[in-house]
Amino acid sequence: MKSNTFLLKQLDRRAYFLLLNVLFTNIGLGGHSLMTGILIYNVTGSVVAFATTLSLGFALDLVGQFFGGGILDRISPRSTANFVNISRGLLIIIAGILVIVTKSIVGVIIVSLYMSIMGPAYRASIFSLSPQLIQQELLSRYNALRMGVMQAGQLLGLGMSTLILAMANKELAFISLGIWFLLGGLMTFSLGKLPSLEKTIHSKMFNFTQTLLEWKELLVAFRTTPSIYAHVLISSSGLLITAIINLLIVPLNESLKGQSFGYVILDGGYIVGAFLASYLLSRIVRLERLSRYIVNISLWLSTGAIFLVGGGNIYFAGFWLFVIGFSSTSAVICLDTSLQLRVGSNYLGRTAIFQDVFMSLVAVFLVPIIANTIEAQGIQSSLNLTSLVLFIYAGFTLLCGSSFIFGKRMFEKSIQL
Repeated sequence: MKSNTFLLKQLDRRAYFLLLNVLFTNIGLGGHSLMTGILIYNVTGSVVAFATTLSLGFALDLVGQFFGGGILDRISPRSTANFVNISRGLLIIIAGILVIVTKSIVGVIIVSLYMSIMGPAYRASIFSLSPQLIQQELLSRYNALRMGVMQAGQLLGLGMSTLILAMANKELAFISLGIWFLLGGLMTFSLGKLPSLEKTIHSKMFNFTQTLLEWKELLVAFRTTPSIYAHVLISSSGLLITAIINLLIVPLNESLKGQSFGYVILDGGYIVGAFLASYLLSRIVRLERLSRYIVNISLWLSTGAIFLVGGGNIYFAGFWLFVIGFSSTSAVICLDTSLQLRVGSNYLGRTAIFQDVFMSLVAVFLVPIIANTIEAQGIQSSLNLTSLVLFIYAGFTLLCGSSFIFGKRMFEKSIQL
């Protein structure tokens, strides 16, 4: 294992700006889900209201994902990330001011939906930028480092939002998040011109037929290596876990009587676990060779931890969320890195969106069921249901990696161009 100091010395200025973009953006994201949940839950008193907002966001995602993948493979991912962050920052500030002036959360809900729509475009942009800025032999360790920075940002965002919440009020805590998205946009702007990434738009009109042809091209490329489909589906598990944790945090804290400090224990446990996983995996050379083992172990760990998280006090729950953060992040790092290496630069944007589509389809169906289960049967029943879903993911992964289907190299074989 080589030290992270060695890795940092190999990076140029643009790679550092990308890391700063990830840091600032995730400071904003770290507080946004928590503050949105608190604002909606405090006004409505219902977790179903928050779940409905999340589900509608995932449904709207599908439209943006359909058109977005092809566009991201033809225009600059730098420009896309820049636009997404600046627009999110401005809208959050406006929505927060509207809450103060009108005492209505309509603006918060609209911003939450917008965040859901634009989130996949941002993730796909960063997914596309990383392998084109970083040498291939450093990519797995850079991805792990990037995930570590992401989790550190979310931990800082959670801490600062909780501090402002305690010292001032929830509206000011919400508004402050917009500043971090604006700073994230500044960092992508600071990347400057990247000739290899400034792609030319082939058509001035993004018509339906053109979009269909772009997705057909991707599916034809995937057809040469069918295990890609399983890889993308399994990759969606990490995004799904994050979405479900965001939904469960507020009612879980309420059931355990954690009060304001409980959010730090619960969200903090998850984020610290994710940060530790990122740090440890960033020190492993050729991490992709271990992907199959790490992904399988991580999914089974997450399955058990979610089942156990509601069975004790706030500290017990914080520990199991630490395990979930550690295991799910380990899986995401391995799955993302191996997927980037498998698909090549021509398909990075569409592949990232394709991955989000799987997660959105599952979330649109699952999130309302989990929310209704919380209100009808309690938090533990919803945790049991979530654990069952992850059990299916883990079993599917184990089955696909068997010699009867794709075998040991299911996360390694590249598509044939």
